[in-house]
Amino acid sequence: MKKLLVGLFMLFASPALAGVSCSVPFNLTNGTTADASQVMANYNAILACLATGTAASGVNNDITALNALTTPLTPAQGGNFLVFSGTSVSGTVTGATAVGTTLPSSFALSNVGVAVTYVSDGANPAGPLTLNVRGTGTFNFYRPTPSGPVPMVGGEIVTGQIVTATWDGAEYQMTSQPALGYAPGAVFDYAGSACPAGSLETTGSSTVSTATYPTLFANIGTLWGTTIGGDFTIPDLRGRGTFSRDSSGSGRITAAGGNFDGTAVGNVGGQQNNVLNKVNFASGVTFAVSGITNFESNVTNSGTITGGVSALQLNSVSSPGFNLSTGGPNFTVAIQGTAASGGTSTPLPMLSNAGIVIKCIKG
Repeated sequence: MKKLLVGLFMLFASPALAGVSCSVPFNLTNGTTADASQVMANYNAILACLATGTAASGVNNDITALNALTTPLTPAQGGNFLVFSGTSVSGTVTGATAVGTTLPSSFALSNVGVAVTYVSDGANPAGPLTLNVRGTGTFNFYRPTPSGPVPMVGGEIVTGQIVTATWDGAEYQMTSQPALGYAPGAVFDYAGSACPAGSLETTGSSTVSTATYPTLFANIGTLWGTTIGGDFTIPDLRGRGTFSRDSSGSGRITAAGGNFDGTAVGNVGGQQNNVLNKVNFASGVTFAVSGITNFESNVTNSGTITGGVSALQLNSVSSPGFNLSTGGPNFTVAIQGTAASGGTSTPLPMLSNAGIVIKCIKG
């Protein structure tokens, strides 16, 4: 009996065998008679160790495996807040997403911050999205924006995308990167033939639904046009480039009296070409000359100038000290008037070299 007790003490005293770091006051060996007080002292030490130094008492430093654990730990017990799912999502394309199985299987909405990561089996359609994880209830599934979490509008999730949804106590929030990561109201160039899902081509449409795109409407309001019923107007950027607002009196793109007021968002202007006073003279066009000043005598006289296609010729002048045939001092001619006949005006282009894309606005 004494040898059995000694073996038991040695078993508990060995961290390698018991997995618990305990010690006893007396080292008992085989073949040696143990004093009762020593045996009891070792026994009491073992009881104290079991009461204060094991997993049951909250000390988990020595746990390396929980192979026999059949019920997963909850987040409140120190379990993982994140559960995983394979491509077991159904109904994504209808606006109601459901995750059927998770690993571990203990997912519950008992704590704010619990999350599920899954692989989407389809792209979410236009409009709000809901999510149901393991039958715990169907709740709104919101997207992140600078204005806070708001309903989906489509294009945030695509087929094969890894999605993480986190419970905030009232609904799910998408805490992974959306497929189209622009803020509602952002305008971007796109080189495809149509804007990607979740965005609209900036055609100036006035029939965009406030119910379908509530966050976009909240951000741009009536800056680009009035609302009619439940619809609002988006920018019309067809054939237009964009400039930063000409604010704080910079005056870089705003011409007083012109057709472009760049001081307010939503204004448009500019023109494709401009008609300048460019005249092609025909042969025989006559100009009236208001004055010819002879610098030598400072005498102003009148005369006439006729012009051909490429040159103007001084035909006659009356001025002291100046002979048209032999030349004379320098003089200036001030032409005041218009061509008596002939001539055309030609529009001059004002567009730079450019490449054509479509401009999209995030919904």
